[in-house]
Amino acid sequence: MTQKPPAIQFYVKDWLSDEAVGASTLQTQGLWMRILCLLYLSHTRGELTRTPDEWCRMTGCSRRQFDEFLTEARALLFCYEYEKVTGNVTLRSRRMWRDDKDRRDNALRQKTYREKHKSNGESNGIVTPSSASAVALEVSKDTSRSTSSDVRTPVSDDAIRLAKRLLNRIILWKSNYSRPSPAAFAKWQIDLDRMLRLDKRTVQEVEAVIDWATTDDFWQPNILSAAKLRKQFDTLQAQMARKDKPQSTDDPATERHKREWDIIQQAQAKREVELAERQAIEDAKTPEEKEADAAKLLAFKNQMRATLKMPPLEKGGV
Repeated sequence: MTQKPPAIQFYVKDWLSDEAVGASTLQTQGLWMRILCLLYLSHTRGELTRTPDEWCRMTGCSRRQFDEFLTEARALLFCYEYEKVTGNVTLRSRRMWRDDKDRRDNALRQKTYREKHKSNGESNGIVTPSSASAVALEVSKDTSRSTSSDVRTPVSDDAIRLAKRLLNRIILWKSNYSRPSPAAFAKWQIDLDRMLRLDKRTVQEVEAVIDWATTDDFWQPNILSAAKLRKQFDTLQAQMARKDKPQSTDDPATERHKREWDIIQQAQAKREVELAERQAIEDAKTPEEKEADAAKLLAFKNQMRATLKMPPLEKGGV
């Protein structure tokens, strides 16, 4: 079994520029950082399932703090979170989970490559890189290969069709959009092919997200390439599902929010009543009583100022 690296990859610029993380409270940010460390040490790197009480013990937070974290996570979508029927809560860092998946897929490709060429006496070095520039360089070094198509994995017809669909949908709302060059459009096709082949997205899922993202007021100007679509796919899919799903009044989270809002309103009403009662008492006082109260307040202030070795206030002073 491959030993995990002792250090975690932390992208400082991405963390500081992430709008969802920046919109959360410092308490939530600190708790999310601690959870990221636990996700890194998880058997399935980037994802961990525990009961709410176990999450509280592992992170050192209270149940109230953990519930507040889940509320912000659901609202801001900076992490993937869902609750199972058993009551367990699964948290996933999309980037950590995806990076680990890419690492495992790359290790599997290398293992397959070595086993395939071991019987032929070939070197079991690094597998040919998947990027177009690296493939072209490898082909130029190996004159025994007649064309690069022997090494380059062609993109699927579905990837080409999805790239055209994305471009047409962008042009539909942005008529002055600068069309990508042939080389850039080929990169679109590669990114979409990787979404289907490596990320295990279905064609129907990608089509639905493309159609939704290119009509959403927020995501329209942010999804102008296939690379951006792939990077934000999990967030787009989660927000699309949330906006399309009608809010059920039987949802426990909805009921909890209603109860919390009722408590806040009751507290505000109680505070207004108390202020009104105090004001009524003040209005009912005679001038002599008001003057006596002012004298007591002045005496108390001067007592405090004397303790601090400050000069006393005169009558009428603040």
